[in-house]
Amino acid sequence: MDGIIDNLINAIETWNEKLTEIWLLLTESPQTFKGGIMYSPSREADAEIIKEKFNDLGFEVNMLKISHLSHSRFVANKNAVTIEFYNWLQKKMPEVHDMQFIYDPTEMFSVGSDFTIVLAEQ
Repeated sequence: MDGIIDNLINAIETWNEKLTEIWLLLTESPQTFKGGIMYSPSREADAEIIKEKFNDLGFEVNMLKISHLSHSRFVANKNAVTIEFYNWLQKKMPEVHDMQFIYDPTEMFSVGSDFTIVLAEQ
């Protein structure tokens, strides 16, 4: 009998954890995301402009200058950063309009951020 009760308690705890996760995803404001910009040296001015626009939208932004970036893209590093968020962002910032959306849970292209704009050489 104790085994059944333990199983029920574990199931309820798991259920509560999952409901909490779902609630956080539903109620998280996009502005609570931390943005990142990785940019090639020649794109520093573009990166600064994008950072300013992110700041105007209420985002905190980290930046990293790095050489040899293969192509420009929008990288989602967290599950909560969805294609819907990216579509919303495209309406607010035309600079990211034609970027490829990539989901990267390994955070290879993260600068301590939930999403990263990668600006490669033109």
